[in-house]
Parts: sequence; C-alpha cells; structure tokens
Amino acid sequence: MFEGRRNVRIKDNIRVRWQMEKHFMTGEGTIVELSAHGLQLVLDKIFEPPQGCVFLIEPLIGAGESFGPKRLKIVWFKKVTGKKKEFIKCGGEFVQEP
Repeated sequence: MFEGRRNVRIKDNIRVRWQMEKHFMTGEGTIVELSAHGLQLVLDKIFEPPQGCVFLIEPLIGAGESFGPKRLKIVWFKKVTGKKKEFIKCGGEFVQEP
C-alpha cells in the first residue's frame, strides 16, 4: 500500500453513466479504482471538465453492480493517449447532497 494514501483503493471495472451538474453534458465511463472517499473514472468522451465540477454517477443497467446515484467532485483529470485511442482519466471525491 502507498504511504501517502488516506484510504485503501480497490481496482475495479464498473461501467457507469455520468451527468455533469449545472451543465448539459452526459456520457458513459468506467470506474477503475474505488475508495471510501472517492474514485478514479475513465470517461468515454474527450473534454476538459470545468474545475470543481460535480458529476452524478450511476451504474449502467445490466452492469451487474448495484449502488445508488453518487455525487463526485472532480479534483483532477488528465488526457491519456494510448496506441488505439485517447481518453480522459479523472479522480474525484464523493460529496453530500446540497
């Protein structure tokens, strides 16, 4: 485990739908790492999320996972260029309902 980590992180592969609050942008992605306080998400769309934006995340129907909608404040993102495609990887912290 990494010394600087606040929580244990679990590698995963959960397909989700996301919607950016206060914006009309939606899409799909994959949760690749999960902890008690947040997660890492790979987005299917290429764009720069506005600083401090909040995503509403829920599992895709048939994804085999069951959890209620989660609000996630994006705290970092980076564009990743792979051999076959580009994607956005971002990390965020869970936030409470307003």
